[in-house]
Amino acid sequence: MMKRIFSHHFHVNTYYELLYRIALVLIFMQITRWIFFAYNINTFAGLSCNEVMTIALGGLRFDLTAVMYLNIPYILMRILPFGFVYNSTYIKISNWFYGVGNIICVGLNITDAPFYKFTGVRTQAVHLAEIACDSNSLDVFFGHLHTYWYFAILSILFLVLFIYLAMLMQPKSRAYINYQCGRTIIIKSVLFLIFGGATFLGIRGNVQAGYPISVSDASLYCSRPKDVALVLNTPFTIMRTLGKNNTLPQINYFSDNEVLQERNNIHQADTAQFSGKNIVMIILEGTGNTFIDSLNCNLKQSKPFKHSLTPFLNSLAARSYVNTNFFTNCRRSSAGITSTLGGFPAYNPFVYMLSPYSSNDVDGLARLLDAKGYDSRFYCGCNQGSYAFSAMSHTFGYHSFVDRVKYIDTYGDRDYDGSWGIYDSAMAKHIAGDIETMKQPFIASWFTLNTHGPYSIPDEYKSRYRSPVSTMANTVEYIDDVLSQFFADASKQDWYNNTIFIITADHGSTIDNKLYDNPLQLHRIPLIIFTPDGSIAPQRSNVIGSQMDITPTLLSLLHYDKEYFALGQSVINPEQKHFALFDCEGQYNMVKGEYLLQLDMITMRPVSLYHYATDPYLKENIIRSKAEEAATLERECKIFLQDYTNRITKNKMSMATK
Repeated sequence: MMKRIFSHHFHVNTYYELLYRIALVLIFMQITRWIFFAYNINTFAGLSCNEVMTIALGGLRFDLTAVMYLNIPYILMRILPFGFVYNSTYIKISNWFYGVGNIICVGLNITDAPFYKFTGVRTQAVHLAEIACDSNSLDVFFGHLHTYWYFAILSILFLVLFIYLAMLMQPKSRAYINYQCGRTIIIKSVLFLIFGGATFLGIRGNVQAGYPISVSDASLYCSRPKDVALVLNTPFTIMRTLGKNNTLPQINYFSDNEVLQERNNIHQADTAQFSGKNIVMIILEGTGNTFIDSLNCNLKQSKPFKHSLTPFLNSLAARSYVNTNFFTNCRRSSAGITSTLGGFPAYNPFVYMLSPYSSNDVDGLARLLDAKGYDSRFYCGCNQGSYAFSAMSHTFGYHSFVDRVKYIDTYGDRDYDGSWGIYDSAMAKHIAGDIETMKQPFIASWFTLNTHGPYSIPDEYKSRYRSPVSTMANTVEYIDDVLSQFFADASKQDWYNNTIFIITADHGSTIDNKLYDNPLQLHRIPLIIFTPDGSIAPQRSNVIGSQMDITPTLLSLLHYDKEYFALGQSVINPEQKHFALFDCEGQYNMVKGEYLLQLDMITMRPVSLYHYATDPYLKENIIRSKAEEAATLERECKIFLQDYTNRITKNKMSMATK
């Protein structure tokens, strides 16, 4: 049946067939652009008809570059000025080059739509490298395939339609001998130069400029930085970032003295008695404040869920220090763990563990506490090698790492969730008991897994919750249940009363609510600090902070009696300069005081300013009326970025190398 369908075609001149097929793939690239738009409609809502036309026309330049690049072998095979190009076997081979190259091209563009919700950017080469280095990639892929089955079916049907339409046109097959006359060879040689030159210009994307079209050129076709993702296409961003060495650029807006006057990263030793308390840090996968009633600052304006998802966390928060103005520095787990454990951000697309700086000296929390005799262990039920978490924990000073492989050594593989690793409920029971084997004082960190697609939970839990199965909300209810049991089990252990518990997240997650689909709400994550002995009094704070402030906050609570290096500040101390800086959709977002400033990550120019204290959904851009405030925040943002990037590139992130 399929063979019969694909056997129907028209025989045309070689050059007509070539033009038809290139035009076809460009049309399909444009269609996938608007599928991408429709799937992420909440992010891109508000575009006018003129803006849509501008994006479509501007996107054509980037589509042409990607299509021409991927079709170099096919185009070359078609335009060679020799008679053998009409040989039937030769035509079949060139068809394979066309099919494979353009299935990849169109396929990447359509399948990137659901992943944009997690990353906020088009997929780039470094993201593929991160996946390639992850031994868990296949399991994760099939897990996503299960979650987004409808999108997988749509993609397959779409690609089948593309192949069918491409095969409608076939070049006429003629004998080699008919094309040996001089006139024909001259004409075909001229056409070879014309089509070859057009291909070269298409790949460059720029005719007059002295450089090829780049990712930054996409900003010329949109008024909002987040719409850059619509102008671009995924094959283009991968190709233009391929071969990049994942390094940070040197930033030199200010003199070294100006930076030192504003930035003091050397924290003095505390004069109070060092407490020596244990630390248990729980990092929740993708669970931003939106999912936790007691931390969601905007419930009065818009309740995102019909019922509470986190009754246990709500009750724990009532007995804890809680910060409702705490932010992640990123949109990816690997970057969130870098910020939390290492104390510095990894703004997209920078991946620290794939960079040449991964062997730098870094004063992470575990390494600093090692100097005080702390044992340290990082728990993550993930498959071995997943996102380099094991290597990362070692880099930042942890003595040991417990993953799925080590869990299996004790319990077998009965608790495997089928994609990411060990179910959080099983891992929680193991951790509560395993911590008992650690020497006190200790720091034990646990990164949960199941609040991530495909959102699977054990069968015995599926009937307990009100949210639909295989949704983020359902797994948040599950992890709340897991945490309740974990604290119940931990409370029976000898180490419990002498422990500081801290609950945070690696990053936030999107929900189907337009009011919450903005950088401020998406990046706000929990910071709950609980002590069973009541040594930290319950308090609700709105001091601005981010993941890089976790280390100095905990060291402040411990009264750490040594000098140390940290980019962040303790959120417990209101006298410090507090801010948060994160990247989102091609922008740096600087939150300080009552304002949020957005800078374009490429041009480093401010584009928006919001008074988020009264405008939490970022509806009114006041950058023109508050130019002075914007300039102040812009300067502070650039000073931090210069300090941060120069310290990483020059290996000055530790007291040993200060």
